[in-house]
Amino acid sequence: MPPWLLQIAELILDRSDDAFRKAWSQRLCEALARLDNPVPFRLIHDWHANTVSPLVIESCWERGLSMHEHEELREMHRRAWRADDGSEEAWRRALEPALHAVYFHSYPYQEAFAVAADAGSTYALLHGSSAVEAKKYGEQYAELNTGANARLFSAANAKANSAAYAKAFVRSDHDLLARAYPGAYVQACASLASTEHIGGPAGYARLGDGLIDSLGGCGGRA
Repeated sequence: MPPWLLQIAELILDRSDDAFRKAWSQRLCEALARLDNPVPFRLIHDWHANTVSPLVIESCWERGLSMHEHEELREMHRRAWRADDGSEEAWRRALEPALHAVYFHSYPYQEAFAVAADAGSTYALLHGSSAVEAKKYGEQYAELNTGANARLFSAANAKANSAAYAKAFVRSDHDLLARAYPGAYVQACASLASTEHIGGPAGYARLGDGLIDSLGGCGGRA
C-alpha cells in the first residue's frame, strides 16, 4: 500500500463507526489482494473524479456555493485517469481555486469565533470595560480576527498544496503525493460535507466505499 493510500485509509477508519470499520478493513484487504500489479497512481484520479469531487460538488450545491472550480478539477482528474496527465501549471490553475474554496468553507469558523470573542472580552474586562461593553468588543474583535484568519489560512494552504499536488500528479509519484498530506485535504472535503444528509461518519463511509470501487477498477492498470 503506497503511503498516501495508507494515510487516507487510516483517516477513514478513524472517523467511521465500529461496524463500518470492521467490514471496510476486510474489503480493503480483499481489493488490494485482487490487484494484478502494485497499486497504480491513477487510483487517486479515479477516486477523486468519481467520489471525492462529486461529494464536494453536492455539498456546494446544498450550501448554495460555487461548484465551477470543483467541476473543473474533477475534469482534470478524469483526463488524468485516461493518461492525459496535463502540465504542472495546468494542475496548479485547477487545484488552487478548488482547494481555496474547500479550505475556506470547511474552516471551523464558529469554534474560532468563540475563542476569539472570549479572548477579546477578557481583554476588555481587564482594561475597565463593563460586561456589556466587553461582550460587544469581543464579538467585534472575533468578527475581524476570525474572517481574516480563515482567508489567510485558506489562501496559504491552497497555494502550497496546489503546487505540491501538481508536482506529484505530473510525475505520478506516490511519495510526493504522500508528502502533500492528502488525508488533510480529504478531511477538509468531509468537513465541508458535514450536513445532516452527507456529513459525519456517513460522509467518510461514502468516501471509503468509493475508494474500494476505484480499487476494483484498477486491476491490470499501471
